[in-house]
Amino acid sequence: MNTKPEAGTMLGRPQPALRLFVAIQIPETVREQIQSVQRELKPLALGDVRWTNAEQLHLTLKFLGNVPASSLEAVKQSLAAACAEAAPFQLRAEGIGFFPNERQPRVVWVGFAGGENELADLQSRVERRLATFAEKAGTEKFLAHATLGRFQKYRRHKTEMLLSRARALANHVFGEWRVARVARCTPEIVDAVGHDDVRQTCHSEYVGIEARKSRWIAQRSRQ
Repeated sequence: MNTKPEAGTMLGRPQPALRLFVAIQIPETVREQIQSVQRELKPLALGDVRWTNAEQLHLTLKFLGNVPASSLEAVKQSLAAACAEAAPFQLRAEGIGFFPNERQPRVVWVGFAGGENELADLQSRVERRLATFAEKAGTEKFLAHATLGRFQKYRRHKTEMLLSRARALANHVFGEWRVARVARCTPEIVDAVGHDDVRQTCHSEYVGIEARKSRWIAQRSRQ
């Protein structure tokens, strides 16, 4: 029996849907350090890479896709449950890399290190608790990263300059922080000067004991 909610029609009428993903947000001080390196890399592949706005940088734990608005409360409760089962941990943004590899790069990313077991545990709990709401089953191996930019074209003479500088930053540490919240985010397309821009609205849940306190308070308030 399929219990997965579908973003489609309800009684012949279109059902509103939200495009959702779950992520760890990067503190502003760490984002500023990443943005500084991003500015350094941009001229090395000018016109070849579409760079991510600093405000959009995040570590995705689970992409859900289009979720019916009527399921939003259930998503919130499932995420709160996943966070309550986990524990806060230290995480640092470190290094620059490429997907799928340096020879045929499509994505340039920032990596994360420290708290690997705790991060993997949190991601696994989020994956399990929210699988029912996802448009597609999560089949790819989880690799902790934030997307710095996506290649729109590949010109070796330019990309080699970018690769060379990225190799020098392979162990560069951008910053470290304590992960105590996980965010449920909705990307939004807004008008910008001369083009569309993407912003995201996020609502966070505590991780660990604070999450358990929040759930207890919410349950008491509904009684």
